[in-house]
Amino acid sequence: GLEEGLEEGEGWEGKEGWEGEEREKDRDHGKGGERVVVAGTSASVHGKARGAADDDVEEETLAEHGRLFLRNLAYDVTDEDIQALFRKFGPLSEVHLPVDKNTRRAKGTAYVHYSLGEHAVRAMAALDGTFFQGRIVHIMPSQAPPRYATKPSGVAAGFKASKEEQLKASAGSMHNWNTLFMRSDAVGDAVASRYGVAKRDLLSSEGEVSAAVRLAQGETHVIQQTKEWLSQHGISLETLQSIASGGVAAASTERSKTMILIKNIASSVTEQALSALFGKYGKVGHLMLAPANTLALVEFLEVGDAKRAFRGLAYSKLQGAPLFLEWAPIGVTGPASPTLADGEEAARGSAGVSTSAEQLEGAEPSEEVDESEGCTLFVKNLNFKTSSADLRALFECRWRVRSASVVRKKDPKHAGETISMGYGFVELSSPRDAQQALRQLHNSRLDDHVLQIKMSSRGASGPTSNAGKLTDRSSADVGTVTSTLMVRNLPFEANKKEVRELFSTFGQLKTVRALYCHSPYHINTL
Repeated sequence: GLEEGLEEGEGWEGKEGWEGEEREKDRDHGKGGERVVVAGTSASVHGKARGAADDDVEEETLAEHGRLFLRNLAYDVTDEDIQALFRKFGPLSEVHLPVDKNTRRAKGTAYVHYSLGEHAVRAMAALDGTFFQGRIVHIMPSQAPPRYATKPSGVAAGFKASKEEQLKASAGSMHNWNTLFMRSDAVGDAVASRYGVAKRDLLSSEGEVSAAVRLAQGETHVIQQTKEWLSQHGISLETLQSIASGGVAAASTERSKTMILIKNIASSVTEQALSALFGKYGKVGHLMLAPANTLALVEFLEVGDAKRAFRGLAYSKLQGAPLFLEWAPIGVTGPASPTLADGEEAARGSAGVSTSAEQLEGAEPSEEVDESEGCTLFVKNLNFKTSSADLRALFECRWRVRSASVVRKKDPKHAGETISMGYGFVELSSPRDAQQALRQLHNSRLDDHVLQIKMSSRGASGPTSNAGKLTDRSSADVGTVTSTLMVRNLPFEANKKEVRELFSTFGQLKTVRALYCHSPYHINTL
């Protein structure tokens, strides 16, 4: 009986399933990876060799997924403490700290996921068994994250189910996020409610303006209203603009860990319905619904609750509409023109100029030129008869002007005389005045010519140094305001009339041109 049982145990002991299960039990009981076996079995003879082999396999697996399991942590540890400790070894993908539902304190365990597995191996070798907040931390390789775990081959999932799994798995990727995404029917309901008309009248094909143009104009108004609402709740407009621009600015945008932006909600959804839905995953601190009922913000008290809600509710349906979730971009809303202040400080920092009063008093005149960055405007399309005095008089009636000059060159037909090159530079006393003049005088008239004004990419300079030199268009046109817009991603069915109706509400249009190919439809660029 007993010997037969031991023999059977010896035979099963070599199998992967029992061995893995026994190793997990040893971990749960705090054996430190040691295995407890019955004396006299073959496992006691080969236990050490098999344990060393297991460690090698675990390190290889850890190098693949990069996820660590931590235990014996202090109960008052926070996510920030763990990130500060493990960030030294490489970029972190995720830190998960389980919290007790009743006490709202940590359970003493945590999961740390590195972007690269080699960083996880290095962190475990360096920090395992060290003191952290008065405790000896035990670190071991964790099981593979859910997205790395393989599904049973016997279970055949349909296309719809597999597609939903893919959507949920990619819900946390930034390339899937559009902060100001809104449902078309929700926009229609908001516009109809604002103007007191029926939705069918708004979408009617009767009248001079098409339904598509009316809906697009209504969406523009709702987006502007939503931007103001978001800025009132801690999300700056500059952050939204950097996200919309894409590239490095969007990727480096700081995201909240507890606040979730809810999009694609139906117009009939209420705060009570959203609170009941998200309240299942933890304690909700704040829940706010946009005035147009197109977006919502929900903030959890705990990071773990917010992560569970994000994973559980991404692309789930509420009143027939799938919810699009995004970690809310956070940023401090600055003054009216924070980018100008940032540009001025950056210019001073690059030139090595200190802002202390003592150094400013003893500054040399050459340093004052560096401080004038952001104060110079580039004015083009000047009448060839316009003089420097005329250009100065245009700006001097409203702002304090340091210098104003029209760039001139030698007249090839008349020796000793100069002619205007059609552009000039105006230096104002402060960057604020320069920006104000740019907004107010751009496209204004002087001597029957429409002026085109931009921020100059160079400091103040006199007419002598500017003579015969053309500005670098590649640097001057970046980030400046012009009167021409390029519109992309147009529907192929859209025509010039609809585009003109859409943009004519914001001002008078000169021309509308569309790029055409050999087909009767344009190539969705205008």
